[in-house]
Amino acid sequence: MYVSKADLKEWFSFLIDNVWLRLGFVLARQTIGIPMGTNCAVFIANFFLWMCEFDWIRRHLSRGNQSVVRKFQYTKRYIDDIISANNRDFMKYAVFDGIHFDDGSPAGIYPRFLTLNLEQSGIAVSFLDLFIYFSKRTRNIEITLYSKSRDPKFAKVPFNKYTHILSKIQLKCKINVVISETLRYARICTEKHSFVTHVAHLICKLLDKGHKLSRLYTTLRCVAIHLTLTLHLYGYSKPHFLVLDVKERARTMRKHAFRWKLHLRPFARYIKPPVPPVPPVPPVPALAH
Repeated sequence: MYVSKADLKEWFSFLIDNVWLRLGFVLARQTIGIPMGTNCAVFIANFFLWMCEFDWIRRHLSRGNQSVVRKFQYTKRYIDDIISANNRDFMKYAVFDGIHFDDGSPAGIYPRFLTLNLEQSGIAVSFLDLFIYFSKRTRNIEITLYSKSRDPKFAKVPFNKYTHILSKIQLKCKINVVISETLRYARICTEKHSFVTHVAHLICKLLDKGHKLSRLYTTLRCVAIHLTLTLHLYGYSKPHFLVLDVKERARTMRKHAFRWKLHLRPFARYIKPPVPPVPPVPPVPALAH
């Protein structure tokens, strides 16, 4: 499908100029920014930022500044989240007209009207579902899973993940969470201890939702067989040894249920106790006078 530049500009202008919101009896039109609820908002924002970055790279390469571009090899962006590692010049080039070339033309990346907020910095930061840190034990940069449910900043926010066994979703879809999440952990976690801990916590959470422990470990064993190459990186010679470590870690977590936010009585919160039947009232004998 071919879309001309004129058609794209017309569609985009119509989208921006015709966003109406209703709050009670008040009808208002959005005049600032891109409507977040529309289907193409994410793609428009991503494409706009990519054009800023591509133009910046092209301007520097045309002037022979390969060393400047090379400093951004560990700077990554996902939609509106940016992580920059080992790059002291990121903020120097962040604003489009914040720095200039010798001929006076702008040498920065993003327009000034886009505000960049520094969320974290140091040797341990979170980015999306990754927690990146420097390990003193291995003397390397390690990665583990980041979850808001375990972040102290969100301690008062209730989190309810995974489907309960009594829900109307197909059983195969419920148990497939073990497969998808274990594969995700294997891609993210670089240390064995971290990988086993997250898998064991997943097993305990699903046990909290009423799943059978035997079925969970059977599914995990099937996943481990297909993760043979990855498990070798964690030091496992056979998939069976991973299941044994997960069982031991899950047993330890259940002993400290409050620390790991486990309930241990999965059905008590979802199933009401049966009401005992009311015994029939015996008839009152009639008195004859």
